[in-house]
Amino acid sequence: MPTSQTWSYTRTRIGNPMS
Repeated sequence: MPTSQTWSYTRTRIGNPMS
């Protein structure tokens, strides 16, 4: 499971930084 920093980046990449 990725860290919070990595996951925040991933969410931004898919276009849902607030999801």
